[in-house]
Amino acid sequence: MTSAIIGLIGAALGALTAVIGSTLSERRQARHEAAAWRRDQRAAAYDGVFRALTRAASYRHKIPVQGAPDQSLLQQWFDDLVEAQYRLRLLTAHCHRPGGGTSLPVAVERINTALALLGEGDLAKASDAADETAELIARCARIDMGNEPTPPST
Repeated sequence: MTSAIIGLIGAALGALTAVIGSTLSERRQARHEAAAWRRDQRAAAYDGVFRALTRAASYRHKIPVQGAPDQSLLQQWFDDLVEAQYRLRLLTAHCHRPGGGTSLPVAVERINTALALLGEGDLAKASDAADETAELIARCARIDMGNEPTPPST
């Protein structure tokens, strides 16, 4: 009778160990998949912003320095900056950590400035603000990928 009770206790402990091990394994797998999903979302967000800013820069360089610029080029430049602004907001949703040292809110501010300056017709300053936005985002990407140390929080 005693050996039967010991066997029953052993079986119960074995089953409990299996359940706990399975639960821990599933939780670890879920965390790993969530981290991979976040990494993929960040990569896609950075890619989208860089593509839109690259297109905007290419249209900016097609606009003549002197004379009346072609309105279709200005419209395309504006549209690409608006798309970059939208994608930057997505990037901020996926990557910005308050107090985490990222410059994404500053980049949002700079692209808003670029759009305002473009609307006012100040093409040179709008171009400079768009370039500053790209530099800020590139720095954030380097920090996010671990290629540059995170600056100390202020």
